[in-house]
Amino acid sequence: MNKDNTTRSFDFSYFVSVGGIGVLCAAAAVMMGVAAGEAEYGYYAGSFFLFVSAIYLGNLMRQAKSGTDYLSGSNPVSQSENNGIATIMTSVSDDIVFANKAANVLFDKYKLGDPISPLKLDISNKNTIKSLVESLATGQMKSAVAQIGDTEKYLRFEIEKIKKNGIFYSWRIIEDAQSEFSLNNIIDPENIAKLGRLFERSDIGLFAINQNEKITHINEILQKKLFGNSVAPALPMNLSQITPHTANNLKNIVEFKDRKGSSFFARVARWNSDAESDVKTFLVLPAEHIGSTVKDDTPQKDTENSFFRSSPIGIAVVHRSGKIKDKNVVFSNFIADLELEHNNELSDILTDENSTVVFKEIEKTIDIGKPSQMVELDFKGLSDKQGQFYITKSKDSGDDVVVYLIDTTEQKNLELQFSQSQKMQAVGQLAGGVAHDFNNLLTAITGFCDLLLVKHGPGDQSFSDIIQIKQNANRAANLVRQLLAFSRQQTLRPKVIIITDVVAELSNLLRRLIGSNIELKMNHGRDIEPVRVDQGQLEQVIINLCVNARDAMPDGGKLEIKTRNISEEESLKITERYQIFPKGEYVLLEVIDNGTGISKDHIGKVFEPFFSTKEVGKGTGLGLSTVYGIIKQTNGFVFPESELGVGTSFKIYLPKHIAVEGDDVDDADEKVKPDGPAQDLTGSSTILLVEDEDAVRMFASRALKNKGYTVYEADSGVSALNLLKETEAKIDLLISDVMMPQMDGPSLVKKIRETDKTLKVIFISGYAEDALDDNLMDKDFNFLSKPFSLKQLAEQVKEVLDK
Repeated sequence: MNKDNTTRSFDFSYFVSVGGIGVLCAAAAVMMGVAAGEAEYGYYAGSFFLFVSAIYLGNLMRQAKSGTDYLSGSNPVSQSENNGIATIMTSVSDDIVFANKAANVLFDKYKLGDPISPLKLDISNKNTIKSLVESLATGQMKSAVAQIGDTEKYLRFEIEKIKKNGIFYSWRIIEDAQSEFSLNNIIDPENIAKLGRLFERSDIGLFAINQNEKITHINEILQKKLFGNSVAPALPMNLSQITPHTANNLKNIVEFKDRKGSSFFARVARWNSDAESDVKTFLVLPAEHIGSTVKDDTPQKDTENSFFRSSPIGIAVVHRSGKIKDKNVVFSNFIADLELEHNNELSDILTDENSTVVFKEIEKTIDIGKPSQMVELDFKGLSDKQGQFYITKSKDSGDDVVVYLIDTTEQKNLELQFSQSQKMQAVGQLAGGVAHDFNNLLTAITGFCDLLLVKHGPGDQSFSDIIQIKQNANRAANLVRQLLAFSRQQTLRPKVIIITDVVAELSNLLRRLIGSNIELKMNHGRDIEPVRVDQGQLEQVIINLCVNARDAMPDGGKLEIKTRNISEEESLKITERYQIFPKGEYVLLEVIDNGTGISKDHIGKVFEPFFSTKEVGKGTGLGLSTVYGIIKQTNGFVFPESELGVGTSFKIYLPKHIAVEGDDVDDADEKVKPDGPAQDLTGSSTILLVEDEDAVRMFASRALKNKGYTVYEADSGVSALNLLKETEAKIDLLISDVMMPQMDGPSLVKKIRETDKTLKVIFISGYAEDALDDNLMDKDFNFLSKPFSLKQLAEQVKEVLDK
């Protein structure tokens, strides 16, 4: 293709049609004259029609020739022939009038065929470019960028409107618009800014929003339109600050609000190069690009009032057939968030069952004229929207009704959360109560096993049976600890630690747990901040998550544990996504696998007790509930993220520990004591043992008596007080259960210390240490959690008495 394309100076089909019409009109005039007996007048009329047609056709040819002469003469467009810029000219009917050699070369290069109008090419943003063309004033030039078909190539069109013996449009086509910025990396803020500046040449506004509906960029022309010469709000800002439309409803005609609260309308189109990005970019065409479409797309005169447009509830005018004839922004936002392909009919947005109910109410309202009752509705789509319709008869048409929509989605979610919270609280109380009773039973089982082991050594045939009983009791004790962790009633022994040290110590154990077919990778950030947690409970959290990850990768895979610091600035971004997450400094512990993943239906239930995606018999459903309980009790947060077939990530955020005077990185009682000679656990002191569970009291009494102590027993706080009044013995140590009928342990201690302030106390309980009376926390007491062994009881008693 080496010659100029100048053959299309005018539309030949149009030319022939006009000529044919002229001949037909002339023949008809002659025939009518002959039929009327006035042939002479018929000839005159026919000649007149032929003359007019000839003048009109001659004018068409002259306009086409003048356009061609203009392009081939001395003018800026023809001069572009010499600088290699592809130039074409089109008529008002979008037909090509001229194409220079560079245009032929460019069209041949991209295999576009012979040069034609850009509006007839397979390019993106065609509607935007068409709007630009329609908005051009004579002598004005604007530009636009478009992508060629499905290719990675972009062209920039500079369009000028020319008036020279007719109206023409000059197109200068510049190759590779990507040389100015990378459209493939449109999410880059710098590139979005460049894109915005490029569209400013065409008076087109541009703004970008992230997945949280926060505006991250506005180009200068839109910023000026919205905020005038005032200082624009700091970015990111809420989308609601510039428009009442939601992100899903940013299409077609959109209402914008400037700083003064005044509204203006503009056509909005999505920029398609960001389709795979979390950042969405939108083009805003100015008012002159909209033309008459505002009248068609915005509320009609009879409903366009402040109540209709600014009402906090959705309002729509609906025909009895179900067609939505008109709607305000709130209603439009609601149905846009359903993300349905079609939403112009009630049957498009409502479930079949709800459609039947609503149409019955519409018919009843039209026939009777009485407003309907509130109708609770479920909607189609992906957003699980819920709402209520209130239907009244329209005053303007007998076949129309006015539908008022109240969005109850948030209310229903809050009701569901409240119900779930009540259920979790009830299950937590049940778990705590069950754990307390179980701990009493397990204390008796393990205790009497210890007493038996004193008499039956390793050589005795009963030894292995007793060991089996004790091991299974210990397994039951672990399950009880999980119940307490879930109900957040376990005793925590927090200390200041560095998470990376804990993970490093666990690495060998974790490698054995997950197996050789799973790769374990550690990725630690620098200078990890300290946190204050119970190290044993944190280890349990990590182990539970890793075991779950292992089970999700039966054929092997990769398990990664990452740690890093979270700054206060970064925490604000997390807060945007999770509103319950307060800003601050945190340490992130993340466990990532590339296993089977968790479905969206299940991801919200993973922390529920006894919920498990594993097969029956392969999980208790308490593992993640335990994780949640431990992290929440440590004032931390845990958020799961998962995708089926890709993998799962659990992100744990623990508050950074702020050092204060008196902090101990390792408490003395937590340090591992070196092996040495067996400790002498015997003694001769007098002990008052108060326990309402007979089996526990019997075991503890026998165990202490075997060690040489004098033991007085009581089955309640009241009995203990009576015993103290009756005996003259000096009590050296009080061992009391916390929860007892009539009088609990803390109340008993308060009563005794009214007369004996030096009495040493050990509380024993199946509940957490935190369950003790806050008034006693600063007093001198010790705590031993159930279940405990004979040795643990004897060691605790010896330690307290020796203080």
